[in-house]
Amino acid sequence: MFDNPEVLFYRKVILWRLVSSVTWALLLTPLLAAAFVLLSRFRLRHLVRPVSECLPVFTSVREVLGLLMICEMTVAFGLLNFRSYTVMPAVAHSKAVLLCRQLRPHRVLSCLYHCVMGTVLSWGCDILSNQRALVIPCPQNSGFHSDLGARCLNENGLVSLLAGGFVGFSYSLLGVVHNRNYVYFDTTQESKLFSVCRRLPRVLKRSATHACYNVVVFMVFYSCIGYIPKECVCKALGLHLDSSSVHPLHLVARLLDPPLLYHLWLSTTFLLFTWDVTLMLFRIFVTQVYTFPLQYHNLKNIARVLAGKHPTLVKYLALQDLALLSQDYSPRCKEVLRIHRRGGKAKRAAHTWLAVSHECLSRLTALTKRLNNYNSVATRHGGAGAQVPASINTPTLVQSLQRHREQEAFLKKDGSAGQGPELALFADCQAHIWAVEALANFVKVCVDERRDNVARGSFHHIFCCMIDLKEAVDQHLSLSGASRPRSCSMEDSYKTFPFVLQGRLQDAIKMMSYSLRIYLRKLPMSAEHQKRLQTYMQ
Repeated sequence: MFDNPEVLFYRKVILWRLVSSVTWALLLTPLLAAAFVLLSRFRLRHLVRPVSECLPVFTSVREVLGLLMICEMTVAFGLLNFRSYTVMPAVAHSKAVLLCRQLRPHRVLSCLYHCVMGTVLSWGCDILSNQRALVIPCPQNSGFHSDLGARCLNENGLVSLLAGGFVGFSYSLLGVVHNRNYVYFDTTQESKLFSVCRRLPRVLKRSATHACYNVVVFMVFYSCIGYIPKECVCKALGLHLDSSSVHPLHLVARLLDPPLLYHLWLSTTFLLFTWDVTLMLFRIFVTQVYTFPLQYHNLKNIARVLAGKHPTLVKYLALQDLALLSQDYSPRCKEVLRIHRRGGKAKRAAHTWLAVSHECLSRLTALTKRLNNYNSVATRHGGAGAQVPASINTPTLVQSLQRHREQEAFLKKDGSAGQGPELALFADCQAHIWAVEALANFVKVCVDERRDNVARGSFHHIFCCMIDLKEAVDQHLSLSGASRPRSCSMEDSYKTFPFVLQGRLQDAIKMMSYSLRIYLRKLPMSAEHQKRLQTYMQ
């Protein structure tokens, strides 16, 4: 098993990046916990006292155990991200369909895991903020104080634990809708430190905002059904609940208690921020550029990786490296293209180029076929809807027209292209964008070098493939009446894939045509492709 080169490569590239991201998340956890303790003990009248109280907070056994609980949940969350990540976004006809997918067994287990992790994290936050425990001695003015060893339920502690479980459950439930498991590739190539610093304020703002929403929704739920878990805990642990001294929280006045709301909001913000930072680090580390070897005899050769049965993430890293190495006249780029002399070295270079170009062209051709099939179906439906006479009112035609009108309204909603099934066509479009960039750059390098190389015989295939795909994308966007979203988060960046691909194809065709210039007419392309190429150039 361990002699399998694919397994070894996977362990080296992906697993080590996972370990690095989780390690950095653990190193940041004490700093985040210290900030949480400082804010939880903040008093407007005593600005110096909270700082002095925070200095010895991690020296006691109780606080250290609380910090260890938080660190353990951070590691568990990082491992759970690794089990559920995807480089292609989850796209469905509607958010309701995505929520229905949560009924699958593995998704139900994921929700339960997040619920437990949220409860444990809230417990650790209560320890660090010096909150009272869930079980406390009954107050002296309580009717149960005379009983020896009588214990009462601290409802504030129960609310805090239930809020953590609720936040964890909703985080997992809505994670598919918000594509939290989607590992996107940033278009800007920068160091990990700058990437973290650039994203951190946005993550903090989002965590604080979502924390407000979660606290409000949880308090509404607790005011309605909070008595059920309260009675269950009291019966299970044999606790008392004296409403005269331990104030019940189902009353609106108690639910709007500022200290309680502040503690819940701060704990929820800390929980979400810890998870989001861990997820952010995983995305940054796992999408960093990896330099693949180009020697064809090497089992980790970029061509073998693209053609092999590696995970999708590894193939994305290979395409990313291919697009980057093709951007300049580096030795790696020349090694893919150039024939130095006749013999073994030239043969290996030819093998590498043929495998790489074949993989890129296959991806572009497959997307062209998918788009043409979808466009033909959309065109037939549109034509049928326009040709149906008004006098015909059979149930079948009425239902068909109604579905067609609903589909048109759905596709034009919010002016965004690719809602539902349309976005599913472009779910793996990032790979196609890299393929277009790589092929176009290789063509430009070949022409500029003016030397014999292995890529010259593929020029006409590249041109024809890109022209066909450009026409299919143009027709698709025209049929959908789509417009590019004005602004979207990085998690929703896939919504711009159709427009990014359209622009890359246009730029690639123009760049290759300008590089070849007078040699264009000598390419063995059909008259139709030559005509469409002239149209694009004009």
